[in-house]
Amino acid sequence: MAYRFGITPYTPHTSKKVKKAGWSDTYLTPLPLIKALGPFDLDPACPPEMPWRTARRMFHFPKQDGLILPWRGRVWLNPPFSKMKAFAQKMIEHGSGVILLNGRATETRASQLCFEASSAVLLMSKRIRFCDRKGEELGAWFPSILVGFGSEDRDRLYDLSILKRDEFGGTVFKRL
Repeated sequence: MAYRFGITPYTPHTSKKVKKAGWSDTYLTPLPLIKALGPFDLDPACPPEMPWRTARRMFHFPKQDGLILPWRGRVWLNPPFSKMKAFAQKMIEHGSGVILLNGRATETRASQLCFEASSAVLLMSKRIRFCDRKGEELGAWFPSILVGFGSEDRDRLYDLSILKRDEFGGTVFKRL
Protein backbone atom coordinates (compact mmCIF):
# COMPACT_ATOMS: atom_id res chain seq x y z
CA MET A 1 0.00 0.00 0.00
CA ALA A 2 2.12 2.84 1.12
CA TYR A 3 5.70 3.50 1.44
CA ARG A 4 6.66 4.81 4.70
CA PHE A 5 9.89 4.29 6.52
CA GLY A 6 13.19 5.01 4.98
CA ILE A 7 12.57 8.06 2.89
CA THR A 8 13.96 11.41 3.93
CA PRO A 9 16.15 14.00 2.33
CA TYR A 10 19.28 11.93 1.90
CA THR A 11 22.23 12.55 4.11
CA PRO A 12 24.24 9.61 5.41
CA HIS A 13 22.97 9.29 8.94
CA THR A 14 22.00 7.07 11.78
CA SER A 15 18.52 6.96 13.27
CA LYS A 16 19.77 9.19 16.12
CA LYS A 17 20.83 11.81 13.59
CA VAL A 18 17.42 11.57 11.89
CA LYS A 19 15.65 12.28 15.17
CA LYS A 20 18.05 15.05 16.13
CA ALA A 21 17.61 16.78 12.75
CA GLY A 22 13.83 16.56 13.06
CA TRP A 23 13.49 14.30 10.04
CA SER A 24 10.95 11.52 10.02
CA ASP A 25 11.47 7.80 9.55
CA THR A 26 7.94 7.69 8.10
CA TYR A 27 7.26 8.50 4.47
CA LEU A 28 4.46 6.78 2.55
CA THR A 29 4.83 5.31 -0.89
CA PRO A 30 2.29 6.92 -3.20
CA LEU A 31 -0.81 4.79 -3.75
CA PRO A 32 -0.46 4.73 -7.59
CA LEU A 33 2.89 2.93 -7.28
CA ILE A 34 1.44 0.37 -4.86
CA LYS A 35 -1.50 -0.26 -7.20
CA ALA A 36 0.80 -0.57 -10.23
CA LEU A 37 2.89 -3.25 -8.50
CA GLY A 38 0.22 -4.97 -6.38
CA PRO A 39 -1.65 -6.63 -5.01
CA PHE A 40 0.48 -7.56 -2.02
CA ASP A 41 -0.29 -10.03 0.74
CA LEU A 42 1.80 -8.37 3.46
CA ASP A 43 3.39 -5.07 4.39
CA PRO A 44 5.58 -5.86 7.42
CA ALA A 45 6.73 -2.30 8.18
CA CYS A 46 3.93 0.19 7.66
CA PRO A 47 3.48 3.17 9.98
CA PRO A 48 0.78 3.29 12.65
CA GLU A 49 -1.22 5.88 10.69
CA MET A 50 -1.98 5.37 7.00
CA PRO A 51 -4.68 6.79 4.73
CA TRP A 52 -4.62 3.74 2.40
CA ARG A 53 -3.83 0.04 2.49
CA THR A 54 -0.61 -1.29 1.03
CA ALA A 55 -1.40 -4.98 1.45
CA ARG A 56 -4.09 -7.39 2.62
CA ARG A 57 -2.26 -7.72 5.93
CA MET A 58 -0.25 -4.89 7.47
CA PHE A 59 2.08 -4.91 10.48
CA HIS A 60 2.15 -1.44 12.03
CA PHE A 61 5.79 -0.83 12.94
CA PRO A 62 7.05 -0.47 15.65
CA LYS A 63 4.02 -1.72 17.64
CA GLN A 64 3.89 -4.90 15.54
CA ASP A 65 7.45 -5.95 14.82
CA GLY A 66 7.59 -7.26 11.26
CA LEU A 67 11.05 -8.62 11.96
CA ILE A 68 9.61 -11.12 14.44
CA LEU A 69 6.13 -11.86 13.04
CA PRO A 70 5.81 -14.48 10.27
CA TRP A 71 5.73 -13.40 6.62
CA ARG A 72 3.49 -15.12 4.08
CA GLY A 73 2.82 -14.46 0.41
CA ARG A 74 3.95 -11.54 -1.70
CA VAL A 75 5.48 -8.72 0.38
CA TRP A 76 5.64 -4.95 -0.14
CA LEU A 77 8.44 -3.42 1.91
CA ASN A 78 9.37 0.22 2.41
CA PRO A 79 11.68 -0.34 5.38
CA PRO A 80 12.45 2.23 8.06
CA PHE A 81 15.96 3.70 7.84
CA SER A 82 16.48 2.69 11.44
CA LYS A 83 16.05 -1.03 10.59
CA MET A 84 17.00 -1.12 6.91
CA LYS A 85 19.55 -3.95 6.99
CA ALA A 86 17.45 -6.20 9.25
CA PHE A 87 14.35 -5.80 7.06
CA ALA A 88 16.41 -6.32 3.90
CA GLN A 89 17.80 -9.58 5.29
CA LYS A 90 14.32 -10.80 6.21
CA MET A 91 13.05 -9.97 2.70
CA ILE A 92 15.91 -11.93 1.16
CA GLU A 93 15.11 -14.93 3.38
CA HIS A 94 11.42 -14.66 2.46
CA GLY A 95 12.16 -14.43 -1.27
CA SER A 96 8.88 -13.03 -2.63
CA GLY A 97 8.01 -9.37 -3.03
CA VAL A 98 9.41 -5.92 -3.70
CA ILE A 99 11.58 -3.70 -1.50
CA LEU A 100 12.07 0.03 -2.09
CA LEU A 101 15.61 1.29 -1.58
CA ASN A 102 17.26 4.70 -1.60
CA GLY A 103 19.00 5.14 -4.96
CA ARG A 104 21.73 7.21 -3.37
CA ALA A 105 22.68 4.47 -0.94
CA THR A 106 23.69 1.69 -3.31
CA GLU A 107 26.92 1.12 -1.39
CA THR A 108 25.18 0.13 1.85
CA ARG A 109 25.28 -3.45 3.01
CA ALA A 110 21.47 -3.65 2.85
CA SER A 111 21.44 -2.56 -0.81
CA GLN A 112 24.30 -4.87 -1.77
CA LEU A 113 22.63 -7.88 -0.12
CA CYS A 114 19.37 -7.12 -1.94
CA PHE A 115 21.06 -6.72 -5.32
CA GLU A 116 22.92 -10.02 -4.93
CA ALA A 117 19.76 -11.98 -4.04
CA SER A 118 17.30 -10.23 -6.37
CA SER A 119 15.54 -11.50 -9.46
CA ALA A 120 15.29 -7.92 -10.83
CA VAL A 121 16.35 -4.36 -10.02
CA LEU A 122 14.48 -1.32 -11.41
CA LEU A 123 16.48 1.91 -11.45
CA MET A 124 13.64 4.39 -11.63
CA SER A 125 14.02 7.26 -14.11
CA LYS A 126 11.94 9.65 -11.99
CA ARG A 127 12.00 10.37 -8.30
CA ILE A 128 9.08 9.14 -6.24
CA ARG A 129 7.05 11.89 -4.59
CA PHE A 130 6.40 10.45 -1.14
CA CYS A 131 3.46 11.30 1.10
CA ASP A 132 2.97 12.15 4.75
CA ARG A 133 0.72 10.23 7.17
CA LYS A 134 -2.33 12.12 5.89
CA GLY A 135 -1.58 11.22 2.28
CA GLU A 136 -0.41 14.71 1.34
CA GLU A 137 2.38 14.77 -1.23
CA LEU A 138 5.75 15.79 0.14
CA GLY A 139 8.84 15.85 -1.99
CA ALA A 140 11.04 13.79 -4.24
CA TRP A 141 14.39 14.06 -2.49
CA PHE A 142 16.43 11.29 -4.03
CA PRO A 143 16.27 8.53 -6.63
CA SER A 144 14.65 5.24 -5.74
CA ILE A 145 15.34 1.64 -6.63
CA LEU A 146 12.81 -1.18 -6.61
CA VAL A 147 14.22 -4.66 -6.02
CA GLY A 148 12.15 -7.74 -6.80
CA PHE A 149 12.49 -11.24 -5.43
CA GLY A 150 11.08 -14.20 -7.37
CA SER A 151 9.95 -14.62 -10.96
CA GLU A 152 6.57 -12.89 -10.46
CA ASP A 153 8.23 -9.76 -9.13
CA ARG A 154 10.90 -9.84 -11.84
CA ASP A 155 8.11 -9.80 -14.44
CA ARG A 156 6.10 -7.10 -12.62
CA LEU A 157 9.09 -4.76 -12.42
CA TYR A 158 9.79 -5.29 -16.10
CA ASP A 159 6.13 -4.62 -17.01
CA LEU A 160 6.06 -1.54 -14.78
CA SER A 161 9.13 -0.11 -16.52
CA ILE A 162 7.38 -0.41 -19.90
CA LEU A 163 3.63 -0.03 -19.28
CA LYS A 164 3.98 2.81 -16.77
CA ARG A 165 7.14 4.34 -18.25
CA ASP A 166 5.93 7.94 -17.86
CA GLU A 167 5.19 7.50 -14.15
CA PHE A 168 7.47 4.75 -12.89
CA GLY A 169 9.70 3.70 -15.77
CA GLY A 170 13.40 3.19 -15.73
CA THR A 171 15.99 0.56 -16.48
CA VAL A 172 15.45 -3.02 -15.33
CA PHE A 173 18.25 -5.44 -14.69
CA LYS A 174 16.89 -8.95 -14.36
CA ARG A 175 18.16 -12.45 -13.86
CA LEU A 176 17.03 -14.94 -16.42
